[in-house]
Amino acid sequence: MSYSESAFVLTAAKIHTMEPSGVSVDWILVEGERIGALGPGDPPGGMKRIHLDGVLVPGFIDSHVHLTTTGLYHNGLDLRESRSVEELLSNLATYLSGNADDWVIGGNFDPGRNEDARMPDRNEIDRVVGRKKALLSRADGHSCTVSSAGFDAIALQPDLPGIDLDGEGSPTGVLRNQANYEARRRFFGMLPESKILSAQSEACRLALTKGVTSVHEMAGGSYMGDKDFEVMLSSLEDFPIHIVCYLATLDIQQVLGSGLKCVGGDLFLDGSIGSRTAAMTEPYLDFETRGHLYHEDEEMIDWYVEASRAGLQTGVHAIGDAAIEQALRCMEEAMIRVGPEGALGFTRLRHRIEHFECASREHMFRAKEMGVVGSVQPAFDAYWGGESGMYAARLGERWRSMNDFSLMHTEGMVLAGGSDSTVTPLDPLMGISAAVNHLSGSSAVTPAEALAMFTSSGAWAARQESERGSLAVGKRADLTVLSGDPLQTDPSEIQRLAPMETWVGGKRRWRGEEGFFPTDLENGLHKDG
Repeated sequence: MSYSESAFVLTAAKIHTMEPSGVSVDWILVEGERIGALGPGDPPGGMKRIHLDGVLVPGFIDSHVHLTTTGLYHNGLDLRESRSVEELLSNLATYLSGNADDWVIGGNFDPGRNEDARMPDRNEIDRVVGRKKALLSRADGHSCTVSSAGFDAIALQPDLPGIDLDGEGSPTGVLRNQANYEARRRFFGMLPESKILSAQSEACRLALTKGVTSVHEMAGGSYMGDKDFEVMLSSLEDFPIHIVCYLATLDIQQVLGSGLKCVGGDLFLDGSIGSRTAAMTEPYLDFETRGHLYHEDEEMIDWYVEASRAGLQTGVHAIGDAAIEQALRCMEEAMIRVGPEGALGFTRLRHRIEHFECASREHMFRAKEMGVVGSVQPAFDAYWGGESGMYAARLGERWRSMNDFSLMHTEGMVLAGGSDSTVTPLDPLMGISAAVNHLSGSSAVTPAEALAMFTSSGAWAARQESERGSLAVGKRADLTVLSGDPLQTDPSEIQRLAPMETWVGGKRRWRGEEGFFPTDLENGLHKDG
């Protein structure tokens, strides 16, 4: 077989194709943006060869990301390492000393991992920001605190659910539920498009340094409104990684008009456990609430029917067991209404449930029967699981059955791995490590199963398994080079592995200390002689 003059061969210390056959290969021939051939033994002669000093795997796929906030916080006010309210305020003051913006947006503050176990109130923030308009988001994005000037500027309706009040009936600045989502929409809606695009581009560059070649973007909806979606859609082909864009909307026609093949994504059926807004069948342990469902059944059934008839894959955010139950019963009813002729097509659409944290074994079985993909975030367990973690504080012993990836596999579900960045860092190796080292030991998966979550199963979840997710002839040459073998490394050491190079469509886009390669492949090849 003849190949073009630009074709070249890649070899590595080891190659994992993630193909079901499990056939071992020693080389990959790249022609243009795709894999032209691969196999064991000696590669074809007469062409350039590049040896990669590491273990080669398919490019990582993060199946649940918020690129705009990831970039905004990465470039700006990231409060993840603040371990108290006072430390948050100190970090806020440091940030403001070098930033003159009148609108201040920060995020990733995690009360569940600091000594105060609470969000700051507006009076505390006012001491630092004065009359600046500030919004500081909890790590899960389901609650926030706004400064007094910010609260005045966004002018929320006084009776909007989720506005915390003090003993005198005045707003504390802490917002949850609908108030939080509306505040976020209004704040982010005031950002200039150039800043949003810059944040999205920065998040893509961050992804490359983590070995990520494709992300499933959870755009719009209650996190940002539609502005970030519109900016992203206008520049989709210009980003250095592949983006599958889900828009959190009930408006099927809007999505069809955008030319997308999926809808929903992070469409909230409930909130989060940290903010006590995830919908549970039993009350929380530390507060008298069961959380909230955000939509009526009939509304969701109609949405599933309309989307399925239009051939759109859907995704919904469901964390609590009551929300997961709602998603499943609405899909089951929609499947009946679509009718026998459409039922098979319904399962082939691979509808998704994002998070799927508090699922029972029955939920897993029902999901598998309808072809539902579980889009899960293993690092959630690493951050908030365990006997002394936030989940145990909120739910008691129920934490032990949460995020049971092993049981999901046993029930035959396809699991796609993600970070929900910025909720946890955009870092597949962290996710792989968390899935293998689950804090409830019986819920852990094998390294091979964990790697599949962030490669082949991630591609399946977006109906792109013919394009990416494994290394095979005809697929895109999306590749990640790792410092060691995740399938052979001691499980406790997996997170110590590091990406060394990231290739997208046959082009080296990032390599260690040398940084990014925005040029053509030929311009990068000279480094290999």
